[in-house]
Amino acid sequence: MDTLRSFWQQRSLRFWLVVGLAMVMLPVWLLATLGYARLHRDIVQPLVTVTSQQSPALQPLNRIERSFLDVSRLLEGASAEGADGRVEGVVLQRARISRAFDRFGNELGQLHQGIRSENNAVHQRVLAAVERMDAWALTGGLSALLVGALGLWIIHRVLIENFNRVSTGAVRLAQGDQDHRIEVRMPKDVAEVADTLNTLRDSLVSQQQELAATSVSDRLTGLNNRRYFEQALRQELLRAQRFADQFCLILLEIDHFKGVNDSYGHQQGDEVLKLVGGHLQATVRQVDAVCRYSGAKFVVIMPHCGPDQCRDSAGRLRRVIAELPIPLADGTAIAVTCTFGGVVYPDHAATGDGLIRRADNALYEARRHGHNRVLMVGDVVAEGPSVQ
Repeated sequence: MDTLRSFWQQRSLRFWLVVGLAMVMLPVWLLATLGYARLHRDIVQPLVTVTSQQSPALQPLNRIERSFLDVSRLLEGASAEGADGRVEGVVLQRARISRAFDRFGNELGQLHQGIRSENNAVHQRVLAAVERMDAWALTGGLSALLVGALGLWIIHRVLIENFNRVSTGAVRLAQGDQDHRIEVRMPKDVAEVADTLNTLRDSLVSQQQELAATSVSDRLTGLNNRRYFEQALRQELLRAQRFADQFCLILLEIDHFKGVNDSYGHQQGDEVLKLVGGHLQATVRQVDAVCRYSGAKFVVIMPHCGPDQCRDSAGRLRRVIAELPIPLADGTAIAVTCTFGGVVYPDHAATGDGLIRRADNALYEARRHGHNRVLMVGDVVAEGPSVQ
């Protein structure tokens, strides 16, 4: 069954078009040809045969004509003899006339009977042929109609319907419907077109996904980029406003990052950024969004967090990074620290720009009083060791 299905699916568009048209046209041609043959054999030929047999039938008529001539001469002779008054001659002539009339009647009867029998036989054969032609024409017409309908169905099912699927699929692809696939199995030519469009669709979807990922991802660290952060911040503001909820924004920067680049090279600086970003992502909750903001700055959006939770989370992130060894090319390792500024919605600001500005101010204030520390908006920076 699979082999047979594969065979039909491998047939070309030309094959199915020829099959469909042949099934529509061939029955009509075959019906006309066979009808003509049967008409010639059963009706025309018997009539020709009867006509050709008229010549033998004329021979008895000739004999009848000669008999009439004989009777006419006998009557003339009888009249002449009657005038001479010979009774014996008259009797003899009458006997001759009687025999001639008998012969004439027999021949005429035989001729009439033969012609009538022949005509009846031909008539019966022609009637039977006409009845057979009627039945054959009805059966052949219905068969031709069914086969023709099947041919039209094949053309519609295999060609028109599949072409419509391809056309509809192309339109939906042009309209941006990424979930639609064109399902065509045969004919082979149309299936190849459908497969090409599906491949094009998959390629476009893949490219769009790559573009979407690139547009919201930082190429170096793999974290969300600033564009994603701005979109996520707007959404989190809408959510918090709708449900009267809090969330916090933590802005952090790697301390003395320029010194890392100057001392160990930009390639090592890139490794520092990737390691710090990876540990930030691994430390926060799944609902939190970690983004690379710019340069050596990162930002974290933490839903459902008040000031105390924000301060505790920032302190945990500060400790994780401070304890993180950064391996160097020569096999040694260095350590880096980060300084944090935190802000809470709606306690410290009610807009996205306001939150970013106040978090940046807190970060600046924390760095002004030292590094490797956490400062929330409104906190007083203490002298001495960093906040733990």
